[in-house]
Amino acid sequence: MRIALNYLYLSEPLRVIESESIVLKFTEANKALLLVPTPEQDYFHIVMPMQLD
Repeated sequence: MRIALNYLYLSEPLRVIESESIVLKFTEANKALLLVPTPEQDYFHIVMPMQLD
């Protein structure tokens, strides 16, 4: 599976998430990704992938 993302959409939320680790949840390459801190808190970030041709 190949997923294309704009790196800024990953680096920006990582700057504000205070947890030392995160979980990246996804179902398919063309569906939204969910960044969730571990242990889970009241915060998550959604990232939409770019389309690959």
